Amino acid sequence: MGLSLSLKDSKNVNNEIGKDLQIKKDKEVQKNILALKKCGRAIDNLSDVLYKNLDLPQSRIKRNVAKILNALIPADWMPTTVSDFIAKETHISFFMETHLRENVNNVQSTLKNLIVSAREEEEKLKDLEADIGQMETEKWNAEKIQDYVADVANISLESEINELFDNQSGLLPPKELEKKRILLIERLKANVGGRRNLIEAHGKICSLGLEVLQSGIFQYFDYMSVIRPLRVIETAAKDLVNMDKALFTAKDVVAQMTKLSVISLGIVADATAKVHTYAISSPDTANLFTEVNKVLQEKLKMLD
Repeated sequence: MGLSLSLKDSKNVNNEIGKDLQIKKDKEVQKNILALKKCGRAIDNLSDVLYKNLDLPQSRIKRNVAKILNALIPADWMPTTVSDFIAKETHISFFMETHLRENVNNVQSTLKNLIVSAREEEEKLKDLEADIGQMETEKWNAEKIQDYVADVANISLESEINELFDNQSGLLPPKELEKKRILLIERLKANVGGRRNLIEAHGKICSLGLEVLQSGIFQYFDYMSVIRPLRVIETAAKDLVNMDKALFTAKDVVAQMTKLSVISLGIVADATAKVHTYAISSPDTANLFTEVNKVLQEKLKMLD
């Protein structure tokens, strides 16, 4: 767009400006700007892509709420708790930080429960082994062993049921009663063996859990060591992408503002040059008043 623009041409001034932009004429710069736009969009959409493809356990409702809050509340007015919530739900790096830490805490809690359970079961097992030894030494009968098991299992037997058991024992010969007594004790010993294996499994699971916990702690440490500087780098990349675009477009802004201002001022000057022709104090206006007075004078003479 040159500096000589007539009033007729000014109707298409926007089209003229569009065609005259230097950035539009430079194909290489156009490719660079397109690449910068793609990079900017890729950075902005990275969290969405990773959330979707990594199948992370994120709440869609929380994420939508976070996006709405981010759009409505200015950053300077935003409380820390709200900004932390928005960051976690909208940026993959903050979500992963929380997710890793929660996993470490969950594994630690699970290990604690396993340890407490194993200790409790070990104490119960010791008590049962001691009681079995007492049963064998004192030769408890089947009824007493049965009452012991019901008591430990917190089962209250009705009097009618106890009476049936007593009647059954009264009908059996001594050899059968002894056989039954030994069978019940052996069954309790089998219970001890099974529980001993279970406690051993507790220990193995604890060992495995410790490995998982250690891996989680080191992974969290590694993640936090790199993710914070990476966030700074990502922000810098976004700012530099925007700055690069501005570097290419700034010259055209200045050039077109200058050209359009000069053209406008030229047209203003042309218009101003003709203003005296339309001034009220111009000679033709004075002549008009003179003619009016003559006409009025003639009319007044006619009335006389």
